[in-house]
Amino acid sequence: MTSAILPTKGTGTILTIDSNEIGEVVTMPSAGGGETGQIDVTHLRSAAKEYLADLPDNGELSMTLNLVPGDDGQRRLWAARNAQTSHTFGVTFPFTPPLALTMTGTVTQFAITASNSEAVRANVSVRVSGAISGFPAVGA
Repeated sequence: MTSAILPTKGTGTILTIDSNEIGEVVTMPSAGGGETGQIDVTHLRSAAKEYLADLPDNGELSMTLNLVPGDDGQRRLWAARNAQTSHTFGVTFPFTPPLALTMTGTVTQFAITASNSEAVRANVSVRVSGAISGFPAVGA
């Protein structure tokens, strides 16, 4: 029998770019979460529609930051967006033991927002390319 990890709050979640922590992350609405498409393989003798699973699309890693221009991680995100290069991203959730996901992606958005009575923020999107690793395997 395996021991279950109990649910936990997001407080303490750490995001990184190339092993450098990204400071002042306020929310992380998604880490991957894409979908697996379907390939139609229905033929003339099929009794109903038939499908095969396509390759998974791992979607986006998105986050909102309190903008801190002096933060090394935020600077790396900005530079990655401008350079249009792939980087390694990590998300470590505060479970016991921690759950650490790793993925490769390209920063597609770094949008700075400002309004009265709110911190200056940045909305960041990373397009995930390839597999996301680190989630425990069945039976682990």
